[in-house]
Amino acid sequence: MRSKRIEILFFAGCPHIELATARAREAIEASNVSADIALLEVTDSADAIARRFLGSPSVRVDGTDVDPSAWERSDFGLQCRVYSTGERLDGAPPSAWIAAALQDRVAVAPQPSAPQHHGCCAASAAPPAPRLSTHLRSILDALVEPLLNVFPLETAPVMVALFRQLARGAPVAHAELALSTGGTVGEIDDALAKVPVLDYVDGRIVGAALTLRETPYAFEVEGRRLYTWCALDALFLPVILGRRCRVSSSCPATGQSVRLDVSPDGVVEAAPATAALSAPLAASPDDLRASFCRYARFFTSPAAVERWAPGDDAGSLAVVDVHEAFQLAKAVASALRWA
Repeated sequence: MRSKRIEILFFAGCPHIELATARAREAIEASNVSADIALLEVTDSADAIARRFLGSPSVRVDGTDVDPSAWERSDFGLQCRVYSTGERLDGAPPSAWIAAALQDRVAVAPQPSAPQHHGCCAASAAPPAPRLSTHLRSILDALVEPLLNVFPLETAPVMVALFRQLARGAPVAHAELALSTGGTVGEIDDALAKVPVLDYVDGRIVGAALTLRETPYAFEVEGRRLYTWCALDALFLPVILGRRCRVSSSCPATGQSVRLDVSPDGVVEAAPATAALSAPLAASPDDLRASFCRYARFFTSPAAVERWAPGDDAGSLAVVDVHEAFQLAKAVASALRWA
């Protein structure tokens, strides 16, 4: 049997790294499984997002977090992590959780507790990033499977490179993606052959969520006017691009303008302040743009969505304000490993 790998992710100054390491050793001994322990320092916010870091210390076995409730979270960042076992709060996961992961079992999920801080280090003073609400989680769960059928995880590095190249405002050739990713043209060809929704003109890509073709969703980045396929795209792209962007559209119910100023951290400003987004509760991987994009739109208010939605479709649309929509979009990008 091959050796397992335990990764302990932390930031400098975390007072609980020794406790987490000791519990990892206890778990190895208790489970009678061969395992190596690696300490991985997370250096900054960008690194935290890239590593999907939920706080210090985080313990993973073969890449999977040992905390049974970790899958519910998308609040990645430099923060102090508190573990709830249902009985008490602790600064590191119990050795039983680590042992369960070493034995390919899942520990019993604790009852959730309110967010709390240790008060033990500088990161404790930072406000915790929000978790997805149950409402947003249900929307995300409905979307992830069809999206993964269209954008397989193994294509994520190429897709991120593609988004960033398209943001420059010109069609993108496979050879350019090979250069930016360090791969070969053949590898790029193989990866993008798995993504059936790409829009090509003369052998170059002009659209993939971000597009050079005009749509109802104008997207301005660094002075360049581009477009997105749907409203949700316009909210996750600032996260991937790491740039503040301006989004403008018109409400299909009222005809009025909806304008957003979106940073990688959230919606900075919305006009009108009541702006909302409609999100389909189902999507078909066979025609993602028809089944999802045509219904994911910006509105001046939640009431406007209700006036616009056809009777048969009203029950299949969720309505969220644009700040919630940003959290949903960020979670989608995270699930696809784009951010």
